[in-house]
Parts: sequence; C-alpha cells; structure tokens
Amino acid sequence: MSDRAVQAVAPSLAGAPIWPASLALLPLRGDRERTGRESVMERTLLTAEEAAESLKVGRCKVYDLIRSGELESIKIGRLRRIPVDSLRRFAQRLLAEGLE
Repeated sequence: MSDRAVQAVAPSLAGAPIWPASLALLPLRGDRERTGRESVMERTLLTAEEAAESLKVGRCKVYDLIRSGELESIKIGRLRRIPVDSLRRFAQRLLAEGLE
C-alpha cells in the first residue's frame, strides 16, 4: 500500500509507526543483570502482550489472529514472538481492505 493510499484513509497515520514509540525502545531484559545498566535497542520481535497493546486488542485476540494465519509469528523454543514487520503488514492489509 502506498503512502498516498494511507494518507487518503487516515492522513494522521501516514508514515507513523503502528505501535507506541515506547515499545520500539524497550530495554532488553538481561542487560541490567549483566552490566548493571540498561541498553536501548530497536525491537524486532514482540511478545503477544506487546503486540496486543500496539493493536489495542486483547492478548487472546492476538493468539486467535496467529492461529487463523492473519498474523505471522515465530517460535523460539517454547516462546512465541511476533515480528514487528508482521504487525506492519497486518495493519496495511486492514487499511487496504478498508479502501475496497
């Protein structure tokens, strides 16, 4: 979907991230224990809870979207993570469907 199409649907969303800016710069969990300070790094994977917060839906809804194939996710051991790019594609699909 082009930026022009996004601007037509929601001018305030064009070029804006689909999740709160605070999620993109969350400290990594183990950094404080290892070094005594937090490092800030851009997030590429989100938990279901973080994805739910960014979509403004419940955690169970995120798992429903994953099960139905509407939202891509990966497993790391027993953990389920949602790539940020997957959230972007999901939001773009929703916007494109809204145009039709």
